[in-house]
Amino acid sequence: MSNPVNTPTKIQPLSKQEILCTNVQSNIADIKNRTNQLQQKTITNPSMETPLARRKQVTQEVNPKHLNDRKDKEDMINLKKPTHHIPYIEQLPHPESQLHLIKQKIEHTPLVFQQLLDKTIIKAKSKNHQIKNRQKKRNKKKKKIVLTKYWDNKAPLFSLGKNAEILKKSLRQGKSKTKVILPEQVKKSVRADFENHNLLNPDYWGKTIEHWLSLSAGGRKNSIDALLQPTTINNSDPRKKLHGHYGVLAARDIPPYSVVAPYAGLYCIGSDILREKAYYGSNVGRYAVDCSIDSMQIDLCGYGHGNLTLCINANTTYSKDDPVLNDNACFALIIYQGWPYIFVVSINKIKKKCELLIDYGQFYWKGR
Repeated sequence: MSNPVNTPTKIQPLSKQEILCTNVQSNIADIKNRTNQLQQKTITNPSMETPLARRKQVTQEVNPKHLNDRKDKEDMINLKKPTHHIPYIEQLPHPESQLHLIKQKIEHTPLVFQQLLDKTIIKAKSKNHQIKNRQKKRNKKKKKIVLTKYWDNKAPLFSLGKNAEILKKSLRQGKSKTKVILPEQVKKSVRADFENHNLLNPDYWGKTIEHWLSLSAGGRKNSIDALLQPTTINNSDPRKKLHGHYGVLAARDIPPYSVVAPYAGLYCIGSDILREKAYYGSNVGRYAVDCSIDSMQIDLCGYGHGNLTLCINANTTYSKDDPVLNDNACFALIIYQGWPYIFVVSINKIKKKCELLIDYGQFYWKGR
């Protein structure tokens, strides 16, 4: 007898029906698995499958680690537009469309906002204008200052430096009588011709000073222009040093011993004149008139601050080469209410178109 264990068993081949049954069963199992997966991930809007896929790609690039841990994963599926965008990929609108939108906004804006916009534009323009003016002033300081710029006769009659302002307050506290200081030769000639003349009367000078102080810039200009006019010294003049310089002529006949005009300028004491020299140069000393009171040194600097009287020339320079002409005017120092004033006074009759000349004295020409 043969051993049943060692005998090989024959496997019968499956029939066609059995093969089909196994294939169907495997397909059914696959379908069940897929349906289970789809049931777990329900999509409310089937049309959002393509944006969802796109969103997954974007979010995986931005934050791939914490994508699956987010709790609002299901809410993000219902969004119509993705919240995260790829950086620097977003397309900007066309410039023509931007201009169109701006025009529409301007047309529909209220008048109040348009006025505010106009005000802001005006402020911006004014700021630019102020900056340009500051630059012009800086450039003017660098350039040399021309004397003719100040011949408008609009200079203030009473202007003080910093130290002079402090001194004026202290002097005004103790008001004194009006004092008239004229050259000695002029005093003698006035007393010889007239017994009581207005030039020697303190009350007359108080009224004249108050009159000039009360005038406006235009009033001072008109009164000075009525008596004086500028001119240039020709090459035919015997005063060779003054060729090309300016002088002052009489606009009409001026009687003798009459007040012509005030000598305007800046009152300087101590460091005030140093500031003026640092700004205007060495010419400040040439056009400064001494109006000291007792022991207080006060200078009235006309350069850069004065009127047309600033250009009245001297009759002589006390040098051998220059001729000596007859002077027809002088400076008068009047102390009114404790403060000095300088006036130009005629000492002879000055005819129309004749030049005004003042004797500056030998001390003025020393060292020049």
